[in-house]
Amino acid sequence: MRSEQLVAHRGESSLHADNSAESLQAALQAGARWIEFDVQISADGVPFLMHDGNLRRAVGLNRLAHHADWPRIQRANAKPRRNGQPRPRLLTLEEGLALLANFPHAHAFVEIKRAAFRAHGDDGAARLVAPMLDAWRQQVTVISFHAPGLEAIRRLGAWPLGWVFATWGARQRRIAEQLQPQWLFCDMDAIPPDATLWPGPWRWALYETSAPQRAREWLARGAELIECNAITAMLAACDDAPTPGAA
Repeated sequence: MRSEQLVAHRGESSLHADNSAESLQAALQAGARWIEFDVQISADGVPFLMHDGNLRRAVGLNRLAHHADWPRIQRANAKPRRNGQPRPRLLTLEEGLALLANFPHAHAFVEIKRAAFRAHGDDGAARLVAPMLDAWRQQVTVISFHAPGLEAIRRLGAWPLGWVFATWGARQRRIAEQLQPQWLFCDMDAIPPDATLWPGPWRWALYETSAPQRAREWLARGAELIECNAITAMLAACDDAPTPGAA
């Protein structure tokens, strides 16, 4: 297993709040060549890094991400937790992408959440994120569970795309063949033990494990990338364990 075969899922999310600056920077500084982070879009059209559809876990506000405007989200984010500890600051998509500046060999999988497409429309959400992605064209692949949203992204530019899915079957294969993405991301637990990864123009990335042996087994079965949460520990288990620090 080589370091270039691992993806830092939401950054170094075993040690830091997922999708936070601390998490993403820790993964990049540990030597991650690939990182993944999630994007929601606020009610007033600001793409920002967060996994959950509800703001409760991130900022303590019991509202859907697309039902609150960005100033309100920032105000909630600035309030300390009940224990007095500060909350990790939510990043805008622009701020998240800017973390790549000191790591020119790193590549980000930017997952636009289904809720963002459903709230703003496929074309609307695509138009909100596309201008921010353009400056990072060489270091970004746009991924999503929502295939129509990826098609809308494709209409606006030539970014590489990745379709994410969690159920294995003939329907999923048909969608993949129609979409023709550069990457397919699949839940490794959904793939039958005797199944062969579908051949096609795409490359395979599987999620997620932080067990080195399981990662090696899937790489031997044809996966090119493995998503993991404990990226620092996984990198240390690689045959070419990277030297931490900027690329």
